[in-house]
Amino acid sequence: MDQLLIFGGLSPFGYPITKYFLDEGVNVVSMSSAVTEQNREQEEENAFFLGRNALFHRQDEAKHMETDCIILADTLRMDTMESRALKEKINALFSKNLTYQRLVFLSYRTLRENDEEKTIHDLESIEGLSKDAMESFFISLLREMKRKEAVIIRTHPDVLTIEEKSASMVRLIHGVLEKDHEGLDLVPYVRCEDAKAQSNDKMRSLLPDDYIKWL
Repeated sequence: MDQLLIFGGLSPFGYPITKYFLDEGVNVVSMSSAVTEQNREQEEENAFFLGRNALFHRQDEAKHMETDCIILADTLRMDTMESRALKEKINALFSKNLTYQRLVFLSYRTLRENDEEKTIHDLESIEGLSKDAMESFFISLLREMKRKEAVIIRTHPDVLTIEEKSASMVRLIHGVLEKDHEGLDLVPYVRCEDAKAQSNDKMRSLLPDDYIKWL
């Protein structure tokens, strides 16, 4: 991978992903996901922490570009107006006829593992309904573009916003981007002590062997 576009690459969710891929020597283009002044201030703060890096590029507005992969890292707002503004930004991004090979959409949910059934359940809430709406919006965009190759990863926001958890999550995202896949995959992921936990079988199936140890 030579170049990666991250929507929300300077957001709390996108920042650890951006930092990881820069450390891996990948050219990273971060498109702003800020829809409030507080969001913009957070982006400026994270840009300051990144410092000067020839591999890092910022975009405030969507523009046509060719890139290897796209990660939609910042995908949720609970406020109706902010959610609408975020959708407009994502829609503008894909209206520029982007050329890309792989696409990952991160959907943040309150997930828990059912110890008896060894399955993952999404706790029902208003927040969960908001996330469903954003996922539906994303899937509609794919249909409009006549594209179906994408991975939606459903996971808890802590896996990126807490540093000790993000170290493994960014590598799992990297692994998903490294392996070829067809169609639209919806993958739940819960961080477990056991890398062989059945609850993460779907995620495991999308990873190259070298990345399975990060489950």
